[in-house]
Amino acid sequence: MRSILYQILGQDMALFPYFIPSYREVPPVRDSHRWRTVNLIRILESVSASGVAVICVVDAMDESEDSHNQVKSSSRSRTMLSFFSRLVSASLDARIKFVMLSRPDPFIEVEFRRIKHESSIISTYRIVLEQENTGDIELIINKGLKSIQRAIHTCDSDQDDPVSRLDVSRSAPKSKKHKGLPARHKDHSAAEDAELQKIRSYLVANANGVFLWVTLIIADLETQATNAMTSIPDLEARLVSLPLRLDDLYRHILGDLKTRLSAEEFEKARTALMIVSGSASMGRPIMIRELWDALAVPKDIETAIRSEQDPIKHSRALISSWNDFRRQLHRKCGPLMEFISNVEESVERSREDTGPDDIVQLIHRTVKDFLESPNGSGQLHYSESHAENKVKEIAGRYASITFPAKATPYAPPMPVSGGDWHDNIAALAKYFNERYLLSFIFAILPDKKSELLGSYGFMFDDSVSPSLRSKGENRWTEDKIRDKFSHEMKYYPWHRSASASYTPEAAWTVVVGHAFRYSCSHGLVTASKNFIEVSSICRSKKHALTIRNRALLAAIDRKLVRLTKLLTQNSAHQGSFLPPIWETEPIELSDAFVHLAIVTGDETITKMLVDQAFQNRSRNNLVYHRTVTSTDLSLYAEAKDSLSSNAEALHNCLEKARQFQQRQPPRDHDTAEVVDVDDVEEAISAVIHYSNSILGDSLTTSQSEGIYGNLTSNPVDNADWEEPATVTGQAGSGQSALVAWGSPF
Repeated sequence: MRSILYQILGQDMALFPYFIPSYREVPPVRDSHRWRTVNLIRILESVSASGVAVICVVDAMDESEDSHNQVKSSSRSRTMLSFFSRLVSASLDARIKFVMLSRPDPFIEVEFRRIKHESSIISTYRIVLEQENTGDIELIINKGLKSIQRAIHTCDSDQDDPVSRLDVSRSAPKSKKHKGLPARHKDHSAAEDAELQKIRSYLVANANGVFLWVTLIIADLETQATNAMTSIPDLEARLVSLPLRLDDLYRHILGDLKTRLSAEEFEKARTALMIVSGSASMGRPIMIRELWDALAVPKDIETAIRSEQDPIKHSRALISSWNDFRRQLHRKCGPLMEFISNVEESVERSREDTGPDDIVQLIHRTVKDFLESPNGSGQLHYSESHAENKVKEIAGRYASITFPAKATPYAPPMPVSGGDWHDNIAALAKYFNERYLLSFIFAILPDKKSELLGSYGFMFDDSVSPSLRSKGENRWTEDKIRDKFSHEMKYYPWHRSASASYTPEAAWTVVVGHAFRYSCSHGLVTASKNFIEVSSICRSKKHALTIRNRALLAAIDRKLVRLTKLLTQNSAHQGSFLPPIWETEPIELSDAFVHLAIVTGDETITKMLVDQAFQNRSRNNLVYHRTVTSTDLSLYAEAKDSLSSNAEALHNCLEKARQFQQRQPPRDHDTAEVVDVDDVEEAISAVIHYSNSILGDSLTTSQSEGIYGNLTSNPVDNADWEEPATVTGQAGSGQSALVAWGSPF
C-alpha cells in the first residue's frame, strides 16, 4: 500500500490534503517513525471516497516478502484481496479499480470466489489467462517458426560462403556450382511447411497460456536448427523430448549445460547468472558491456597487478560484436537470460541487434526462484545474498586492479613523474575509457567511492608535475599557477576578475575541465561517465559549471549547434560578473567562447554566441552599484547604450570566422583521429545530465541569476563559490587579464 500511495501522490499532488492528517500525526523522520498500516489504510480510503478515478495494477500477488512461507504469503494475499474489495464497494462515489495479477494459487482463488459471491460489487471478473491469450500465443509461435525456418536455410545463400565474404572477386564457376544437386521445387517447400505446421499444432496445444514456455521451446528449436544437417523430423523429435512444465524445463536446460560445458565453463556460467541476479537485487541491473568486464576480472589480484598487460583487457572474452557476446552468453547460460534494449524507441534498431547498454536480466522471476532452490538447480544453486556478495567481491577486485596502490606497467602512474599535463590527462582519459564496469561499481557502492579510488582520488591533482598537492619547495605559488594555467581560466566565470585567484584549487578546476573537454571532444563516452563519478566526490555548483563549460568547448570544437545552444541557454556559460572595463573591448576579445567559435570557423555558432554575449553585457548587474566608482558606472552605462545596435560587431565576428574556416582547429581538437560524432554527443549529453542534476532550476532562471547570483550578491550564502574580487575600475588590471588570454586578432 505504501508503494500505491506513493505513486498516486506522485501523479496527482492535488490529493495531498488526504495525506495531511497522517502526515501531521506521524511526521517524516529519516529512518524512523514509518507510517503504520492503519495510516496507509486511512489515506487510501479517503482517496477512494473522494471520487478521483484511479486504476491500480498489482502484479505478482502470489509473491510476497514471505515467499518461502506459502501459508503466511497466501494469508497476506487474501487479506489484501479482501481489503481492496471493501475499498471499491465502501462508497457510491468510489471510482478506484484494481487489477490483480497472480500465478495459479489455490488460496487466492478460493478467496476471490468468496469475494465475488458475498460482495456487492457487480463488476468483479476473474480472467484465466490461458483461456484468453491463445491468439497472442499463436502470433509468437508463427513468428518463431519463421525464425526456425530461416535458421534451417542459413547456408542456402552464397553470401555466407567464406570465399565470397573474404574476396568478392573470387567465385566458383556457375556451371559447376549446383552440379549433382536437385533444385528446391514448390512441392518441397510445401512439404516443409506442412511439417512445420505439426510443430505449430503441438506448441499451441501444450502452451497452456504460458508465453515463457513457448519462448524457451522456440529458442531451443532455433538453436538446434542452426546445427548442420538438421531435418524437420529431428526438430519434431527434439520438441516432444522437451518438458511441458517450466520447472522441468529449467532442469532440462541445466542438464544440457552440464553435458555441453566443461567444469570451468560451467562455473563461469554460474558466475554470470549470479552477477545478473545479484545486480538486479541490489537495484542496479547490469549492462552487457559491464557484464563483459565483470567476467574478465582475474581472481588473483597480486598476479594481475604485476602483469605487463592490462589484466582486465587481456582477460576479456574475444568477441567481434555485442551480438557475438550475446550468443556466447546464450551458449554458456542457455535461454535463462534476456537482453532489454536501453535505446530510445525512436532509434531504429533490428530486434536481433544488441547494444552495449542493453540490460541483462533473468528471463523471468521463476528462473530466480529455480536457481535459489537447492533441490532444483543443484550445482547451479545460489542464494540472493550469495549473489550480492559475489557482485561486491568482483567489484572490489576490479577496483583494486583498476586503481593499483603502487606503480604498474598498465595503469597511468599516480602521481606522474613528469611530462606535459595535457598529455597525462589524455592518457588517463584513454585508460578510463576502457573501464566499463566502474560506473556500475560506484552505483552499487556509493559510500565506498573514496575507499575504492585510493590514491586515484587525487588523480587530477597528481596529473600535473609536481602535484598540485605538493608542499614545501615544490608547492605551487601564485606566479607558477598564473604562468601555467591563466590562459585556460578564461572559461570559468569566477576566474574572470582582474585579480583572479591563482590557487591550487583554481588550477585543479582547469585540469578537471580539460579532462572533460578531451573526453567529450574525442567521443570517449565511458571516460566522460567515469570522470563524472570520480570528480563528483567534490560535488558542487562550481564543479558542475566547470565540466559544463568544458563540454561546451567540445561542442564548439565539433561544431554541434544543438548542444551548443543547450549549454548556453540563459548565458549559463558566462554568468553575470564581468569587470566593466571589458565592456569597451571588442566582443571577440572579451568573450572566450566567441573567440573559440570564430577560430573553428562556424558561422552559426559564432552568431549564436555573439548574440548571447551582447545580451549578457547589457545586464545592469547590481554589483556595480556597490563596488565600483562613479567613473566606472559611467563607462558601463555608455557601453550599455552602445550595444543597442550590434550589427557591425556581429558582421566583424562572422567575417573573421569565415577567414578561419581553412585554418587549423584548437590544440585540444585532434584532427588526425576519426571520431564518431554520435559518441561526442553522448559524452556531452552525459555531462549535461549530471550538471542539470546539481544546478536544477537555476539553469532556467532568467539571466542565470540562480546560478551565478552568489558571484554578485552574497557569496557567504553558498560555500561553493569564491568571493569575486572588488572591481576598482583601473584600466591596467583589465588589460592584464586580456593579455593573459592572448588573441590572434
